[in-house]
Amino acid sequence: MKERGSALIISLIFLLILSLLAVSGMQSSIMQERMASSQRDSFMAMEVAELGLVEAQAVLDGLANIDDFGVTEGFYSQSVAPPISNAALWDPGSTPIQSIQSTSFTIMPDVDLNARYFFEYQGPFVQTQQLPHQASAAPSQLHSARIVVVARGPSGQSQRLIEAYQVFNTNP
Repeated sequence: MKERGSALIISLIFLLILSLLAVSGMQSSIMQERMASSQRDSFMAMEVAELGLVEAQAVLDGLANIDDFGVTEGFYSQSVAPPISNAALWDPGSTPIQSIQSTSFTIMPDVDLNARYFFEYQGPFVQTQQLPHQASAAPSQLHSARIVVVARGPSGQSQRLIEAYQVFNTNP
């Protein structure tokens, strides 16, 4: 008589173990999906920051003179640029647009992401020797500037910052 309900108890224990394994597998799957989504968001933020850097470099290459530094929005004189650690600087809702430049990129249908950047003049660039690709040794008016670009991913949870230095020519 004692063995009559043992099959039911063993079946219930086996069912409980299978349920615990299924719940554990679901939690692991959800965590992996979150990690993949976060990584995708991070990669998209980096791509937009790189696109913003390319656009910012083109802006510098198009300058006819250095008169914009210290006067035009997003162009700072040497040692006057805001600290890049200031989170409010990069928040589109809290920063006056006059302090930095902004550009938008459509990387997927219905997903526009912004790259925000500014320039800081670093001074004239002194060229000490002729570079191999230069046609002549004629002096040119070279300048250097720091470019800081920040972009956020689609969720707004990831942010990428790129800081680059560029030498540019203001001769026509």
